[in-house]
Amino acid sequence: MKKIAVLAVAFLLFIPFASINGNNVALTNSTNGNVLYVGGSGLNNYTSIQEAINDAEDGDTIIVYPGIYVENIVIYRELKIIGTGYPIIEAENRSRDAVKIISSNCAIEGFKITNGQNGIKMIDCVNNNIKNCSFYGNNYSALYLKNVYNVFVTNNIFSNEGIYMKECGNLAISNNNFTNGEIFGEKVYETKITHNAFFNGEYTAIDIQNPSSHDNEISHNQIKFFNTGISIQGSAHVYHNDIVSNSRGIWCFGEIYGKLLIYENNLSNNGIGIDLMDIPFDNVKITKNNFIGNEIHAGFIDSYFVLWYSNYWDNWCISLPKPIFGRIFWFIPWIQFDWHPLTQPYEWWKE
Repeated sequence: MKKIAVLAVAFLLFIPFASINGNNVALTNSTNGNVLYVGGSGLNNYTSIQEAINDAEDGDTIIVYPGIYVENIVIYRELKIIGTGYPIIEAENRSRDAVKIISSNCAIEGFKITNGQNGIKMIDCVNNNIKNCSFYGNNYSALYLKNVYNVFVTNNIFSNEGIYMKECGNLAISNNNFTNGEIFGEKVYETKITHNAFFNGEYTAIDIQNPSSHDNEISHNQIKFFNTGISIQGSAHVYHNDIVSNSRGIWCFGEIYGKLLIYENNLSNNGIGIDLMDIPFDNVKITKNNFIGNEIHAGFIDSYFVLWYSNYWDNWCISLPKPIFGRIFWFIPWIQFDWHPLTQPYEWWKE
């Protein structure tokens, strides 16, 4: 009798692990909702991701097996949709988004997404995650985000397209790779753009516009071979970025509500390291950056009260104030100073 009981328990423990390959039935039970399967060879598995979405309930998980799924999908329930072996979502109608998310508490993971107006469009929702996806061949952008909050975008690959954000807050965009792709944001707040790699782009790698953008963080990014590395308007902390071989490293412009702090960045071999324009107030502070090998380390137009302090300039290795040349009223030569320049590069990574 004891042997029978042991065998029964072992059989029950085995059942949950019997559904990890393409031979699953279309739906299994889970403590966190049901699991639905798309593709593979399981009995009654779905052939369309949208069909599985339509049959799912909030809290369900949809597992998608390798293959090419030619469809435009709309996610209107709280779902986790996970690809295994990087299935491809190829928009059937190129004038529509490949994936449109209009629900909160969703996750998309492990897909290649292509051929849409946007790869993923997300509007009016919160608490969504985009992870381990690859975007290419979409018309406008890989990710189009409008009026979303608390969204995480991590470990994705962007090829010849990027991320568009408008009126978004508390986003975390990290550990992504961009090749000729960029991040553009307008009226963005409390957002962290960190630990991303940007390579070989025509325009601006990270572009945050509108003076009402505020309390953003741009840090630990590697940016190389762009027209402009970082363009920033609005209050932010910009630090620990490696900005190399761009036409312009950092560009700041216009009115800024709050403080813009630019510190502990490496700016090397750019056409101009930091360029400022039309900043009327004393709320920009530039400290402890390394300016190395730039054609022009820094310049300004009509920016009157910028604080430069304790930066390293490879063409100024004495402790006297370092002059920074610019213009006011667009044509009158003017000088600002780094009042305490460093004589050696600042190595924050050793602290």
